[in-house]
Amino acid sequence: MLNPAAIESMLSGLRPRERAALTLVQQYGGTIAAPILEREYGAVRSLADYPNPREYLLALEQPPTPTERLWALGLLLTPRDHLRSYVIPHDLLALLPLVSPRQRQLQLATAPTPAQMVPGDPHQLEEAVLALLALAQDGNITVTPSGALSRAALKLLAQRLPNNPPTEREIRLQFARQIGAGAGLFKHTGDTLRPARAALEWLQLPAAARTARLLAGWRESAWDELTQLVGLRVQHALFRDIAGAKRSALALVSQAPAGQWVALSDFIAQVQQVEPDFARPDGRYDTWGLLSRTRLPLDGFIHWEAVEGEQLRAIITGTLFWLGIVDLGFEDGRPIAFQISRLGAALLANTEPPPEPPAERLFVQPNFEIIAPPFLSPYARFQLGRIAERTSAQTVETYRLTRRSIQAALQRGIVCDDMLRFLRDYSTAEVPSNVAATLRDWAGQYGRVSLRRGAVLAADDALLLEQLRRDKRVRMPTSEALNEYSCLVREADVPALAERLHRAGYGVAGDTEAPQAPLRDHDLEVIVAALEFYAGACTALGTEHTASAALRRRVARLLPEVQLNRAHRASRAALAQLRKQLEARAMSSEEVIASDEQSTDHHQQFIG
Repeated sequence: MLNPAAIESMLSGLRPRERAALTLVQQYGGTIAAPILEREYGAVRSLADYPNPREYLLALEQPPTPTERLWALGLLLTPRDHLRSYVIPHDLLALLPLVSPRQRQLQLATAPTPAQMVPGDPHQLEEAVLALLALAQDGNITVTPSGALSRAALKLLAQRLPNNPPTEREIRLQFARQIGAGAGLFKHTGDTLRPARAALEWLQLPAAARTARLLAGWRESAWDELTQLVGLRVQHALFRDIAGAKRSALALVSQAPAGQWVALSDFIAQVQQVEPDFARPDGRYDTWGLLSRTRLPLDGFIHWEAVEGEQLRAIITGTLFWLGIVDLGFEDGRPIAFQISRLGAALLANTEPPPEPPAERLFVQPNFEIIAPPFLSPYARFQLGRIAERTSAQTVETYRLTRRSIQAALQRGIVCDDMLRFLRDYSTAEVPSNVAATLRDWAGQYGRVSLRRGAVLAADDALLLEQLRRDKRVRMPTSEALNEYSCLVREADVPALAERLHRAGYGVAGDTEAPQAPLRDHDLEVIVAALEFYAGACTALGTEHTASAALRRRVARLLPEVQLNRAHRASRAALAQLRKQLEARAMSSEEVIASDEQSTDHHQQFIG
């Protein structure tokens, strides 16, 4: 078979579609994923694919597919691996005639300039990231278990970004959180979002470098255009490589000539023809379990336009437009074309980035008001928000230095000299003398009143307290003397100190439980019983109560079944006792009323 003459004879006997199938495998380097070859040239029939041998023999009466014909001639092998691919034998591949390389370059035609053009502007996205950083530094940004911003966080962010439409604002904020986390600007502390150390570095980068960091964060983030923007539901996400699909999509977009308009429909059609498997390199279109908004299944290559096509459209008109990498052209309110912006060309093709507008400076006024112009650097705006309160969120923002804002800054660890140095470095003129003097005065007032957590260790005898300090078994932790009979102990040292005092034989009275210690099952049992009794008693008395059924179910889920049954029995017994007492009182009241009526009758008879 490896004789050149035999190979030439075999190839000459192939039909056109069989030759095209063999050429396709050669273009893939001699190994091709089975679904990619089979969707165009058919599969090899196998006994395992049929319910019984008879069905298999009946199927063999049909003519073979081009793939099966190549397999029968020995030109293709089907190794039984987990990838399920077709392979041309290595020694045979070297003897086959060379074929032209597989087309990987999109042939994009220049589209006419659209009537309505909207340039991509990363400024709005940076404003969203800046708002997240400003609120996250005080622990005001919480996330749901799925990683999305909570309703409370979105409400706070809406107050900082009032000029954006609500729906678009929420999507951009969720996008900013995801790519910010991917870029390392945020970190999670439980369900709270906090700024990472890299955030300050990012704020001080040039504009193009900041966008490059966010673009890299998008590639590594969990942001998924198919679910977030297209609205599809993916039931088997483990089979997806979202990061790989993003990298492939970005490589395809970068093939568009910079500064030239490209029709969206033409771009998507070219990708389907040249690189349809950019999101699924294995060629399998039946593993994701896709559902549309109306819960219709979208699995199969036949739905490529509704899945991969819409994914590309969302990446271009959503993600890349928000990042400022592409400009969009609109017709009747819908995007129909795009072009790579100058910033996009700098990031995708390493060209010269667009010049940045000259950095503007702050205006610090004697009335403690600070004016932040539009082109103030993000770093200066972020630092300003740490020491002043924002009073206006227009294009030109205004801030005000207040006693409260200065004391909040001091609590964050910012000293007064650093605040004044920042204002001097980023202001157009020297800080007004009255403002500097007042800031120092406010800073001097900080710390004159302190509030600390702790526990008071008290003894009725000063000598006993001194004995505790000297007792080696107690190992007295660091404490602060309040008077000769008591001292203040750190809250974290209380449980261990109480245990050592008990072991040393000292009778310790008082509450030594840490306030944040979780409740024991016994305590929860009492709480459940009390809740159930409270709700039942209010119902029996005909009064309203606030122990909703949802609240009682939520608390009940914290208890094991045995303790929960015990709590319900206790509440029922208490309610039964309450009803008896109420009935007894009602009976005694009726007897009193009856006796009063009899007395009244006798009195009337006596009067008569």
